[in-house]
Amino acid sequence: MHTLVLNADGTPIKWMPLSVTHWKVAITRYVKGDVDILHTYDDWIVHSPSTSISVPSVIMERTYVRPEFHVKFSRINVFLRDEFRCQYCGSQHDRKNLQIEHVLPRYHGGKTKWENCVAACSDCNLSKAHFLDMSPLVKPKRPNYWDMVNKRKKLPLVIADENWIPYLGWDESKLIVRKRRYSNRIDSYID
Repeated sequence: MHTLVLNADGTPIKWMPLSVTHWKVAITRYVKGDVDILHTYDDWIVHSPSTSISVPSVIMERTYVRPEFHVKFSRINVFLRDEFRCQYCGSQHDRKNLQIEHVLPRYHGGKTKWENCVAACSDCNLSKAHFLDMSPLVKPKRPNYWDMVNKRKKLPLVIADENWIPYLGWDESKLIVRKRRYSNRIDSYID
């Protein structure tokens, strides 16, 4: 996604996932009058038969949007909640070497939900299997949205433009600006 979406107060609408949108949607919303453009890409212009416009990098809602502070249950969010640590042996891993483990196995009627799932390394996952003899170091619980945001801010974030930096409140050493592949690209139409 190419355009950061800010709320009327100048902060991102959501941090998890970060509120971004496709550049075509951003231009459409600007033309409709829903948003204001704060920054554009200097080297990226799109054309329609009657108009040319620089692609927005940062847009701001004209009216305040009340965000939902709900953390979606997902594999990566379970790993983030558990800080990429196996909840049985305590070892740190990257997400490729972690798995979701059901505290009460599905074999015994356990559900896939926040309160029953933890991150586990493959060795602990194999050892536990469908048995009930191992318990996690910390009892799993549904995470608080702001706790998850603070945990996410400790990790690197890839962004599309350096104009996003002042609005994110992220440690700048953890931000990675990924430039578009074609710096002088000109798109020929707007949908």
